[in-house]
Amino acid sequence: MKFMFNMKFSILFLFLISYILIGEELSIDFPKNYFTPNNDGVNDTMIFYIKYVDNKRKLIDWNLFISDESGKVIKSFQAYHGNRIRKNLINIFKKNQDEIFKLKLPEKIEWIGTDKYGRSIPDGRYTVKIKLFYEDSVLPEISDKVFYLDNKKPFIKLSSDRRIFTPNNDKINDDIIINHNYDADQTDRWKGMILNSSDQIVKTYFWETIRLPKQILWDGRDDRGILMDEGVYKYVIHAEDFSENKFIDQIDYIYNSKIDIPDVYPETDEFSPNGDGIKDKIKFNLYSGAEKKIEEWKLTVENIKKPQKNWIYESQGLMPASITWKGVDVNDKLLSDGEYNVYLEINQNKPRRQSSSKKKFRINTELPIKEFKIETKNFTPDGDGENDFLIILPKISNLNFKTWKLTIAEKYSLESETKDSLRILKKWSGQDIVPDKILWDGISDDGILASSLSDFVIYFSFRNEFNEHKTYMVNEFTTGINVIQVGKEELKISIPENVFRRKKDEKVINEIKSTLEEFPNYSIQVFSHSKIPGDNNKNLEKTERRSKYIFDEIFKKSDVHHVQNSYRGCGEITTLFKEDDVYKQEKNDRVDFLLIKRSSKIKREDCKEKVEN
Repeated sequence: MKFMFNMKFSILFLFLISYILIGEELSIDFPKNYFTPNNDGVNDTMIFYIKYVDNKRKLIDWNLFISDESGKVIKSFQAYHGNRIRKNLINIFKKNQDEIFKLKLPEKIEWIGTDKYGRSIPDGRYTVKIKLFYEDSVLPEISDKVFYLDNKKPFIKLSSDRRIFTPNNDKINDDIIINHNYDADQTDRWKGMILNSSDQIVKTYFWETIRLPKQILWDGRDDRGILMDEGVYKYVIHAEDFSENKFIDQIDYIYNSKIDIPDVYPETDEFSPNGDGIKDKIKFNLYSGAEKKIEEWKLTVENIKKPQKNWIYESQGLMPASITWKGVDVNDKLLSDGEYNVYLEINQNKPRRQSSSKKKFRINTELPIKEFKIETKNFTPDGDGENDFLIILPKISNLNFKTWKLTIAEKYSLESETKDSLRILKKWSGQDIVPDKILWDGISDDGILASSLSDFVIYFSFRNEFNEHKTYMVNEFTTGINVIQVGKEELKISIPENVFRRKKDEKVINEIKSTLEEFPNYSIQVFSHSKIPGDNNKNLEKTERRSKYIFDEIFKKSDVHHVQNSYRGCGEITTLFKEDDVYKQEKNDRVDFLLIKRSSKIKREDCKEKVEN
């Protein structure tokens, strides 16, 4: 009995010592305990920094798990077990293969906030945990670390029925009403500000969402209660939540006047009459200032640097609520780029004219710059820790928009058609600002991994405040060869048949051969698969011929391939997709290369056994 107690005590003591040592040698840290993958350029990814002190034990595996509040694992990362000899200077100076293939723990892992199927996950509380596996079967593990995902940013749209008011105590238009139309969490913080024409703050408001009013009334006074001078003002509101999600909106050209006078304000502070269909015209909103008969009215646009009157619109009688202008002078000639003023003059049933204040706007016909550089040189989203993310670096200037969308589409071809088809795989969208960096893990929005040696196109589109829309093709790229780990002793390369058609067999086969040379310790099995449509027997015959042809082309100079390697046509026995979808059926039409370690006891696969993920 005493012996049993001592043994239990010893086991418990060793466990505690092991736990203490693990805590010292392994930890996960992150700069902030929240991230916001909403494509606003701020905290869009979560980076897990892994601190690990090598304890000289042989590391044979590791796993990092991300779980939701219920404990369900929604994303995991694991060690790559492929014995790949990279063609680089580091490996040249290593003495043996054990050193080359030594399993290492990465210093950091970056996560973009999607699950294992590439889908965005909901806001909430999440945990991360890492496990290490050593050769002596000790399984160290650190406890869960908590962090938060917060995609939702506060949103508000400001509006006002009029922009001019007269705080002169006559009880007519003594204040201006600004409406708050918002969608936000109860604890989001808000700051409203009235600014004068010099951008000095004269009035400030602070709220949390729970106290944010549906509208505010400004009576023309500052925070001290002093009535402000006549002039042009604007209202700006800032919102921010605890995860640093931010939103800003504003209303310009709020005119404070002691008497009711005419007013004009442009709907935008810049337009570009260059014929591209975006902001080619500008609309001036007109306000008479009094409900009296107007005998004459005149709208004038002048160049600020050369204040001669460049464009005049004048008429008698009824004045419209707005006028649209396309940026030309009285001779229908396009005016030069620069800053302009617009003002309105009216002549009422009085012997005097009334004039609005001058409002500034800009003509800018320069075309926008839209660069979407790709930083990743050989994009291979196969989970081996190298080039697993496509890194896109947007650079946009001279282009204003309210919403934007970035789309990646794959080119593919059908046997019956000569032109390429396109399939949209991934979309990002946002408001106002495109982030400086966008990451893609190669998984489409419906969970399909980007294929090897496939061609892709990137499109950028936007809508501005006038709901005008434009789409640009901004870049193209081609994936490298994915080497997917399908078991501790097995790897797989899969090449769609349409890639062979589009790029010609010889080029694709040479790239496959070059990759296979990096795996000298593997036997290779070639499997050709067909899509479901078509006659079963014909599909089988076609894949048998195809697998033999590919096999012979790759191993034609080897005199031992018949022992180490093999090939097989599988027809439509093993498909990736069952849906009646042209694109997905093209994915079924493919050639797979199964790589099995020669030291492995795994038997050679057959078509009846599933070789896909």
